[in-house]
Amino acid sequence: MSIDSNDYPDSSVPETDSAEVAVPVDDAVSALPPVEAPTAGFILQLFLIPMMIVSVIVGVWLAFTWMAHLGNDPQDLVAALRVPNESGWQKADILAEMLRNPSNDQLKEDVLLAENLAQVLRGQLAAGAMDEKSVLMRVFVCRALGEFRVAEALPALIEAVRTDRTSEDLLVRDAALQAIAVLARNLVAVQDAKVLQGNGQLLAALLDASRDYAEEGGGNEHAKIRSAAAYTLGVVGGQDATDRLGEMLRDAFPNARYNAAIGLCRHGDMRAVPVLLAMLDPQNKKVVDGEESDSERLRKRDLVMMNAIRAAGRLAVRQPDSGLSELRDRLAQIRDSDLPPDLQSAASEALTRFP
Repeated sequence: MSIDSNDYPDSSVPETDSAEVAVPVDDAVSALPPVEAPTAGFILQLFLIPMMIVSVIVGVWLAFTWMAHLGNDPQDLVAALRVPNESGWQKADILAEMLRNPSNDQLKEDVLLAENLAQVLRGQLAAGAMDEKSVLMRVFVCRALGEFRVAEALPALIEAVRTDRTSEDLLVRDAALQAIAVLARNLVAVQDAKVLQGNGQLLAALLDASRDYAEEGGGNEHAKIRSAAAYTLGVVGGQDATDRLGEMLRDAFPNARYNAAIGLCRHGDMRAVPVLLAMLDPQNKKVVDGEESDSERLRKRDLVMMNAIRAAGRLAVRQPDSGLSELRDRLAQIRDSDLPPDLQSAASEALTRFP
């Protein structure tokens, strides 16, 4: 904001007294202080001290940049995870995000990195610390291992699925199952799926997890383990996996049934159709059981319906000559409904896959 004399009170701009005697020019010049050469101290203050301040600022910035770069090097992060510390779970999370970043795709095939990270997970499982940060660290390490495209990441994840000592282990087991699903999908893209299907240790761990029940007939966390196992069995595939998924269509936990149906659709198994139809029913209250708010219920309903729509399209591609008229009609109803536009659009796209 500019300021002129009008912004001040009148008294701040003194007027010239017409009776005032002007000072002679010679007297005015002689009244000024003598001009002296700048001293060394003045030069020091004017130039050197500001230069030192700027240098310190630049040095601090470079130090932080170097530390940040060092902290984000994947091998350095893994090395840091070997030493117990409060921020281990954060480093594991950073590593998982690095592996998910498409610009770091080459890391997914780094065998040494996968082996070193697997050793970290095995060490953490053996230590068995149950404090919140230790459990979180194992969760994030599992997620990071799932992002690889090398089989060396698999054995440690299988060990995590099988480690069941206390209720805190359920979080890690769930994360390990989800990680195996991602890893299996990555591996199938670069090798024959039968390699995974022939892995006896993997299949046994998944089948056992799919039968995970609390000893006294309940437990939502155990139900989540079955649900994650169902999804992973669907990704891995094979006769033993699909046989078990057929049985899980009758699981008491809705999400386990839904994941079993989605898994069967991956392999063109028509047994999935009845559960798919239930998932595609917007009035099906069982879909939203346990959700407390209206917004959560709507979100869950839309998520289940979206997954079912995609699974239906996948099934139609694998079974083009099968009788899927009822499924087709349900998709057409969704397409022409007042449901959210993304569901209508997905249903319309899925219908293009039907004969």
